[in-house]
Amino acid sequence: MKINKGDIIKAFIEGKTKKGKVFFSNKDRLPIEFRVDSNFFLKGIENVIIGMKKGEVKNVDLSPDESFGYKNDQFIKTIPRCYHEQNLKKGDTLSYFDYKNSRPLSGTVIKAFPKTLIVDFNHPLCGESINYNVEIVDIIKNKYPEVSSNNTV
Repeated sequence: MKINKGDIIKAFIEGKTKKGKVFFSNKDRLPIEFRVDSNFFLKGIENVIIGMKKGEVKNVDLSPDESFGYKNDQFIKTIPRCYHEQNLKKGDTLSYFDYKNSRPLSGTVIKAFPKTLIVDFNHPLCGESINYNVEIVDIIKNKYPEVSSNNTV
């Protein structure tokens, strides 16, 4: 049985940089369970998973275009220090809530001043080509296919 969009799968997935540094792996834990084509993983990985079978293993190389993109200067922000951020220095990670867009952000301090911080909110792996190893453990067929707008209830 091949994987289709909408199927729920269980998989072991390991991600590495081109230099071989593992940045994600669940191989020593339980398989990850998710619905294919739900944007749970990068589109490049989900595209490779479609058509795979239970027990199949694939390696996929993803360019920055297919993974975390390229560094964008618009994601480097100057923000005021808060009372709990007084000890932050260059290289530290900062969690910040973007109230304008209603979402949490995580970034790396690239410069620290007494009253402000310059923080890079780009993904740490942006600009890098990466490799994923995917092993399909189980496939649960989609029991609830999308309903077309022509259907009536």
